[in-house]
Amino acid sequence: MQKAIRKNYLNLFTVIIVFTIVRFASAQELEPRAYQPAPIGVNAFTLSYTNSSGDILFEPSFPAKDVKANLHLEGAGYYRTFDLFGRFANISLSVPYAAGHLNGSVEGVDREIYRSGLGDIRARFVLNIKGTPAMSLPEFIKHKSEGNLGFSLVVTAPTGQYDDTKVINVGQNRWAVKPELGLSKVFNKWQMDVYGGAWFFTKNDDYLGGTLTQNPIGSFQFHLSYTSRPGFWFGVDTNFYAGGRTSVNGVPGTTIQRNSRLGGTMAVPITRNQWIKFVASRGVIATRGGDFISLGASYTYSWLSK
Repeated sequence: MQKAIRKNYLNLFTVIIVFTIVRFASAQELEPRAYQPAPIGVNAFTLSYTNSSGDILFEPSFPAKDVKANLHLEGAGYYRTFDLFGRFANISLSVPYAAGHLNGSVEGVDREIYRSGLGDIRARFVLNIKGTPAMSLPEFIKHKSEGNLGFSLVVTAPTGQYDDTKVINVGQNRWAVKPELGLSKVFNKWQMDVYGGAWFFTKNDDYLGGTLTQNPIGSFQFHLSYTSRPGFWFGVDTNFYAGGRTSVNGVPGTTIQRNSRLGGTMAVPITRNQWIKFVASRGVIATRGGDFISLGASYTYSWLSK
């Protein structure tokens, strides 16, 4: 019985670390203006850092107590816009590096875990279905956008650090895809963004000699932002995500995530081609998983090419 409890604890711990330490592939995302149109030929390079710390919540019957985490995520990303059949489109690629400490007690025994390494590479494709078409910079400057409907597809590849002898890893050792629809509406200097999508996962068939599978996780995001002047904007962000029941060797677990976060974002231009973005968020509803306070910043440099 105790062996089974410890195994269930480790199974859940694995799922939690996967969805917190590698934020690029996490349902906890808060991404305002993710469907923002831009002129064709825009390139951007971004460096980012995020720190998340707080409690990890388990079922009341679980033997894990006072489990806390302090996670660091650094990332580098590239973004480019292009014309696809007359519609605005973009593609981005990001590579995360993650490191984190987790500590707590299991059945009265103190435990501490540290992991660091490259996370899973993430690619994102966005196509504007309705609204702003593909335009050059002079055309884009003259165009007044009031609303856009877009589709995106995020794919994470199993490229991150993974050791099949360890329960907790930075990489997931599986593919994940997230189709999503995003609606963006502009009201003078205000902008509202609403997204709805779901994460789907392939199986990890090298999980301690067994197979780990996970049900989809549905996600919803809402953002409201205000542009004070060109390039300078700030706003509030919230999300809700649910699902994600896991199974090990066909035996389903009992944990389902039903969590929500609230945060804020501020973008500050440095020059015409450079800006810094600051983000902060915390859990407002956390039934299972990480109940974190997250603080982050990113630097972006952009340029125009044909």
